[in-house]
Amino acid sequence: MSSLGLTAEVETKRTWPDDPYKGLTYYDVADVPLFAGRDHDIMIVSSAIGQSNVRILLLHGMTGCGKSSFLRAGLIPRLETEISGYEFLRDEKESPAFVSSTFNPTDRKSVVYGKSVD
Repeated sequence: MSSLGLTAEVETKRTWPDDPYKGLTYYDVADVPLFAGRDHDIMIVSSAIGQSNVRILLLHGMTGCGKSSFLRAGLIPRLETEISGYEFLRDEKESPAFVSSTFNPTDRKSVVYGKSVD
């Protein structure tokens, strides 16, 4: 509650996805209700991003440890729904779009939407 006695309520749509079993693929925005157990990590990272002295934040981990799921079903939905001022570019499926380096980070190519870009 603010000092003026006003409250803001954020309505979030939390419905179960058609297929709750992800297999080897990542959790996405539609899977937020299934993505559990990382609330504390999401809170820490979202708080760090908002600090003025943080210029870059690196998310690093072994293949398959959940980096994409953490971003797509954890951090990004929290930033967009609970913290003012964040909006992410979306692809044709309404999933957050990412730019990542290829397997050869010294190469000048990047991958956008799964396509190679020079």
